Amino acid sequence: MRKVGWLLVFYFFCALSYGAVQDTTILRIEKLADLKFKTQEYDLAAQYAWESGEYQRALKYCDLGLKISRAQNYMDLTASLLNNKGIALDYIGDYTASLKCFFEALPIQEKRKETPAQADILSNIGLVYMRQNLWEKSLEYHNKALLLNRKNKDLHGISASLNNMAIIYGWQKKFKEAIANYKECIKIDLQIADERGLGDDYNNIAICYTDLGQYQEARNYLEKALTIRKKQDNRLGICETYNNFAAIFQNQGIWKKAEDYYRLSLPLAKELGAKESLKYIYENLHKVAANQQKMKDAYEYHKLYILYRDSLDDIDNVRIQTEQELNYKNDKEKERLKLLQEQKAEREKERAQLIQESREERFFIILSVSAGVTLLLLIFALILFRRWRHSQSQQRLIEQNNLLVEQKNRDILDSINYAKRIQTAILPADEFIKENLPKSFVLYLPKDIVAGDFYWLERKANKLFFAVADCTGHGVPGALMSVVCHNALNRALNEFNCYQSDALLNKTRAIIVNDLSKNSSSVYDGMDISLCVIDVLEKSLEWSGANNPLWIYRHDSSQLDTIKPDKQSIGRQGINKAFTPHKIQLEPYDRIFLFTDGFADQFGGEENKKLMIKRFKDWILQSSSLSINEQKSFLENKFLEWKGQQEQVDDVCVVGFTI
Repeated sequence: MRKVGWLLVFYFFCALSYGAVQDTTILRIEKLADLKFKTQEYDLAAQYAWESGEYQRALKYCDLGLKISRAQNYMDLTASLLNNKGIALDYIGDYTASLKCFFEALPIQEKRKETPAQADILSNIGLVYMRQNLWEKSLEYHNKALLLNRKNKDLHGISASLNNMAIIYGWQKKFKEAIANYKECIKIDLQIADERGLGDDYNNIAICYTDLGQYQEARNYLEKALTIRKKQDNRLGICETYNNFAAIFQNQGIWKKAEDYYRLSLPLAKELGAKESLKYIYENLHKVAANQQKMKDAYEYHKLYILYRDSLDDIDNVRIQTEQELNYKNDKEKERLKLLQEQKAEREKERAQLIQESREERFFIILSVSAGVTLLLLIFALILFRRWRHSQSQQRLIEQNNLLVEQKNRDILDSINYAKRIQTAILPADEFIKENLPKSFVLYLPKDIVAGDFYWLERKANKLFFAVADCTGHGVPGALMSVVCHNALNRALNEFNCYQSDALLNKTRAIIVNDLSKNSSSVYDGMDISLCVIDVLEKSLEWSGANNPLWIYRHDSSQLDTIKPDKQSIGRQGINKAFTPHKIQLEPYDRIFLFTDGFADQFGGEENKKLMIKRFKDWILQSSSLSINEQKSFLENKFLEWKGQQEQVDDVCVVGFTI
C-alpha cells in the first residue's frame, strides 16, 4: 500500500541508466529451474526496484515475470506483477499505461477475492487520478480502498487511504477534514511503528498548516518529518520537505532562507532526475531571485523552468489518452481470452490425435511381436531352448534393474548438487563480504553436499548486519530449513525494518513460526544463531544470540571474552522470551568470532574424542596474532588434522573479522 506526500503529486523522476552494467539480479533469477519460483523472484525484484527509485529496472523485471506467468497461467502472480508495473509507470508519469495495468489486475483479484491486494490496486488507481487533478474520481477509488481495508482490519492500508484522501481535501481547501485525517494517520502509524508513514504524515499535515498561515505549527511538523526521512535516507522525501520549508519562508517574504532551502533541495532533485521537482524548484527560485532584485539569476532560473515545463506531457492530452486506453483495454482483453481459448482447443485436438496414433502404433507392434513369438515357439519347441531363453531373460532383467538403480542414484545426486547451487546463491558473495568487511574470513565446511549452517550479510547505510546460523539437521532437511530461515531474516530486515539485533531476532522467530504453522502438521524445527549489528562509523557492535555465543579477542589484553546467548532457539517452543541486546564498544584490532557447534563437536584425535570448546578457544588464541587469512588457514588445517579419517559429524561454519 503506497502513501504519497502532498507535493509528491508533482515529483516523478527517471531511473538511472543501467545499460552498461550487467544486471546480476536477472542472471541470478534466470538460473532458477522452477518457473513459479522464478516468477515470484521477478515480482519481488520489481517491488524492491521501484521502492528504491529504479523504475526502468522495475519495468524490466515485471515484463520478464509476466512473460512466464501468462504462459503458465499463474493468475495471482500476473495480478501482482501488473500492480508493480502500474506503480513504476505511475512514478515515471505514464498514466495511461499505468491505469491499463491496474484495470487489468483488478478483475483478477476481485475473482480471487483477494481483499488486501484488491484494496491496494484501488488505492493505486486513486493515486493516478489524483495526479491528473481528477479529485472526485480519485476520492471514489480511495473510499473503496478504505472500506476494504477497514473490513480487513489492515492498519497500514487504513492509514494510507486516509492520508491520500487528506491530500485531496487539501487541494480542495477542506483543511479541517484534511487535518483530521492526518491526525488519525499519525495515531495509527505510531501504534504500528511505521516510521516511513509518519514521515509522510508529518510532512503533509505541515502543508495544511502552511496554507492556513500557521507557520510555526507547520515548521514543527516539518522538523519531525525531516528527522525521520534523513534517518531512512529517503532522498525524495528529504527533497520534498526542503521545498516545504522554502515555501513557508517564501510566503513570509523571508527570501534568503527560502532560497537556501530551495538550494538544499536542488542537488537531490538533480540526482534523482525528478523533472517535476526541478520544474517546481526553478520556478520558485526565479520568483525568489526576482524579489531580491537578482535579475540575472532570475532570468537563468526562468530559462531552466521553461526547459523542464516544456519537456513534460500536457495533462489534458494525458486525460484523453487515459480514457481511450481504458476503452481499448476491454476490447484487447476479450481478444486475448478468445485467442487463449482457441489455442487451448487446438492443443487438446493435437493431443487427442497423438494419443490415437500412439495407440494404433502400439497395437501394430504388439500384433507383430505376438505373431513372431508364436512362430518361433512352433519351430523351436524344445525344452533346452526354453530353459536357455528363460536364463537369458533373467539376466537381462537383472542388468536392467542395475541400470535403473544407477540412474536413480545419479538423478538424486544431480538434484542434491543443484540444490547446493541454489543454497550457494543465497549466501553472500565473497566480493560483497570483502567489500564491507575487508579483514574477515569465512570457514564453511558442509557435512554433506548441502548444509543446515549458513552465514548472512546485509548492509543498510552505515550499518552492517552479519550472522552465522545453525538450522535443525544437516543435508537436505537442514538445507530446506536454511532457506526458510534465510528468507525470514531478509524479510525481518527489509520488509519490517528491524534494525536492532534483538528486534531482528524476535521478528525472524515470528516469521518462521508463522511459515512453519500453516496446517495441523506443524514443524517444530528452527535455528540457533549469533547476530551482529555493526555501526562502521562509530566502531560499535550490537549483538544478540540464540544458543550460540559471541567471542571477542581483545588485542590489548590478549584475552578472549565470551558474550553468552539467550538459552532458546529461533523456532516454535513452549516459551518464547524476547532476545537480549548486548551493546559492545570495539577497540582497534579487536577480532570478533561467530560460529556454530559443528567445529567443537567433531570427533577425532588419537583417542577419537570430541574436540570441545576449550581446545577451540586455545586454537583461536594461538592464531590471533596471525593475519586474518592466515588464521583461517590455521583453524582449517587444525580441524582437518583433528578429524583425520573420521566422518565429519556436523556442518562447520566459523567467521572471524576485524572492523
